[in-house]
Amino acid sequence: MKKDYLYTKYKIIYSSRKAHDTAFTLIELLVVLGIISVLFSVGFANFRGYQRKQAIMAAARQVEGDIRLAQEYASQGKKPTVTCTGYLNGYLFIVNADNTYDIRADCSGTDETVKDNIAISSGMTLTPATSMLFKVLGLGTDIPSASPKTIIVTSSLTGDKVDIVITYSGVVTVDFE
Repeated sequence: MKKDYLYTKYKIIYSSRKAHDTAFTLIELLVVLGIISVLFSVGFANFRGYQRKQAIMAAARQVEGDIRLAQEYASQGKKPTVTCTGYLNGYLFIVNADNTYDIRADCSGTDETVKDNIAISSGMTLTPATSMLFKVLGLGTDIPSASPKTIIVTSSLTGDKVDIVITYSGVVTVDFE
């Protein structure tokens, strides 16, 4: 008897509901889809900006790492093995006009290439074309004390810039704008 009572009560409650009470209207679905698409668009735009900023930072870190490599080789007095038979003056870091750079050992009379035509990420530029010598055994650089050298990494997509500043004593700083 109790079972029949519950079944009857449930059936009455269920049958009294209308079909449209449990569903969503087309307007509600369109509003939800509109909100989701706006949130997705804003999130995607922010992600693209973040991705572009990370690309220029990665290019600047690559250049900074190779500057520090030349500096480390010079401070160790590490001689290349092939043609550097004379006195080692230091290591040159050379920025070329075609957005590449080289690391060369400056031996008495000759230069030996350690790393040649290293390209940075596509869409990035290096300015100005310049060179600097890191002298052996921590004796600094050939940069005048009054005017440190600045290498600028620029994104051609956004115009964002990162300055890599090298002082006469060999201190390398990276300024992300």
